[in-house]
Amino acid sequence: MKKIIAVSLTIALCLSLCACGKSAKAESGDQFVKSGTLTKANVSQEELSQMMNALDDVERQMVYFDNLSSMVLALKSDNIDEFWSTTPVGKYVVENNEDFTMAEIDSGVKYSMCMMEENQVVCDLISEAIKSMKEDGTLQKLQADLIDGENINLETADYTLPAFDSEVVIKVGITGDLPPMDYTLADGTPRGFNVAFLAELSNRMGMNVEIVNIDSSSRTVALTSGKVDALFWVSVSDLDGDGIFSDVPKGTVLSEPYFETKHCTVTKK
Repeated sequence: MKKIIAVSLTIALCLSLCACGKSAKAESGDQFVKSGTLTKANVSQEELSQMMNALDDVERQMVYFDNLSSMVLALKSDNIDEFWSTTPVGKYVVENNEDFTMAEIDSGVKYSMCMMEENQVVCDLISEAIKSMKEDGTLQKLQADLIDGENINLETADYTLPAFDSEVVIKVGITGDLPPMDYTLADGTPRGFNVAFLAELSNRMGMNVEIVNIDSSSRTVALTSGKVDALFWVSVSDLDGDGIFSDVPKGTVLSEPYFETKHCTVTKK
């Protein structure tokens, strides 16, 4: 049953993406496209390829990557024809790679915090803090400073996590390789919109936050094993914007979304 539900959600996600518009590579008339994407939680790349191929006349081979850097390198070396991401990440990559171009796809994406069901109370508190940040304009300001601006310099965008005299610590897993959402400097310092959001969240809740770097493929195990208490998770809206399709691990809950954007594809010019 778990597998059927996971596959059904992914089919819905594929329908949402493809019905909203083809990628730039597919629009060019190519009948075979090798597409990169970050590793999914419950569906293999072979299953995802089959689902995507059933939707239009373009044959796609979906290729999973554990991090953005390896996906960018694969595109540079022509090992893939394109990769799928969210608009802020695609924009950042294109601004730092003059040979790349980006095409936005009209498919809604929502970022939330993902936690195990036994942490529902904490997740609810996080949701309340997110609502407060939306109401007073804090999230909008962080977005303007760290996402919407041109040529963002993450190294100088310092949002330090506060430290409280408390034993309560929430461990949050990040890839550290998804600028401008989250990024780890060479000296190990975390940066990016997600980190700035965590700093504000920590201040409002009075709880210490510890950042743990993990690959995309290790997220589910890290959460279900207790290595981390929370993850950043992306959900995809359906065409009407009413439904949300989330490839989340079994037994988890999502917080109120703290950021909304769209999908994109990145290709060579």
